[in-house]
Amino acid sequence: MKKLLHVSTVHGLLDLLDHDWDRLRSFLKKHGFNGVELFTYQGYDNSEVPKELVEGIHLGYKPMWLDLWKGDLPALLRQFGSEEEIRSYYGGTSRQALIDYYRREFELAKKIGAKYMVLHVAHVELLHTYTWQFTYTDEDVMTASAELINEVFGADDGGITLLLENLWWPGMRLLDYKTTKKFLQSIIYPNKGIVLDISHLICTNPALRDEEEACTYILASLTALGELKKEIKAIHLNSTLPGAYLAADHSTQIEKLKQATSYRDKVGLIMPHIQNIDSHQPFCSPEIKKVITAIQPQYLVYELITNSLEQLEEAIILQNQALSCKQ
Repeated sequence: MKKLLHVSTVHGLLDLLDHDWDRLRSFLKKHGFNGVELFTYQGYDNSEVPKELVEGIHLGYKPMWLDLWKGDLPALLRQFGSEEEIRSYYGGTSRQALIDYYRREFELAKKIGAKYMVLHVAHVELLHTYTWQFTYTDEDVMTASAELINEVFGADDGGITLLLENLWWPGMRLLDYKTTKKFLQSIIYPNKGIVLDISHLICTNPALRDEEEACTYILASLTALGELKKEIKAIHLNSTLPGAYLAADHSTQIEKLKQATSYRDKVGLIMPHIQNIDSHQPFCSPEIKKVITAIQPQYLVYELITNSLEQLEEAIILQNQALSCKQ
């Protein structure tokens, strides 16, 4: 099992290190990481990325993508306000824009030399992140995701494993054996698997009160997946317990979101909300070792969000301690 650190070129650790890759090498070595899972974007100077550090690459994600895929212009206009905003966000107003975007992501993964790439399987409108009154079912999203994946990646894997990531929005939530199996079987890309995001699975059950309960819930979910558990090749490790936050009154925030006119303004209002749900804190309970043992992933990825280098180091140390504690 390789221990990796999730690193983004957009914000976070690289900003703290002034985008100095040599400093990143030293940081990884100091904390016992074998490399990184990289989140980058097509406009970044990715020619500077040291290929030997990159094990995986996290592909971009368009949360409201399914309406574009289905060609539902009224739904898109309701959310974005104008065709200009739609075009600005997606790069076009037809499903071809999504296909072209992910084909470029695939080429970027090849150029960087990634051994695997991660793709979110979910759809959610911004308002629905508050209301949880979703437009589509899990099966709707997984069916469309398979169509997109088959169109973009085809049957030639290019030597890169495609790992599908669970979220708590409609899509692959890893809560239903039959729909998950059907989804995986409908993808023609041969070299595929699952990346289990620990916090995302926790978010599917806001009643969880502590990390010990969370581990019990995760282990039960894995048992329910049967043989599909073997398809989990990587784990995104972090912690969150959003129950109290989700139960709070968000009516003021919802009204502000409804009043916002531009997509940029809406995202600015939504991001703190998402971070309160999926906070990317260190997992501190040694019970998480049972989850790691049950899966035995090829990659264990620390995916943490902090405001400083010191905070990140503290978070890494806490998570290391949880994994090394005797039970």
